[in-house]
Amino acid sequence: MTHVKQINIAGMVDDEGNQFVVYFLPTNETMTKLDGGNKDEIESLEYKLAREYNWTVNKDEASKGYEEKFFIVWRDGNVYYNELGTRVKLAKRRYKGKKRNKIKLVVKPRELLDPELQQMVIFILSS
Repeated sequence: MTHVKQINIAGMVDDEGNQFVVYFLPTNETMTKLDGGNKDEIESLEYKLAREYNWTVNKDEASKGYEEKFFIVWRDGNVYYNELGTRVKLAKRRYKGKKRNKIKLVVKPRELLDPELQQMVIFILSS
């Protein structure tokens, strides 16, 4: 299993109220746990901060550099499309703190609650 398949992406807000995106990669210990046998026995998984990005959202057709983008799907011999009206541009963010390599994300797996399972079923059936 590669690290890319196990990446965690999270939206964050800094102390100044600026929003940004953070990419976390699994530690070697986490990869060993995920590649191992019984995933039901995993108590926690650790991810280390890999990259941070600021984002810019362009929704307006009048925005500079706006291009029409479409999402196209071929299903059952038919073609379906939707215009993607929002464009998100990521720009590498400079980390302002000194302890960047010490930032980590800890994930504790749990069973899904009934409302979460229902939402998943609705999503799967609607796609």
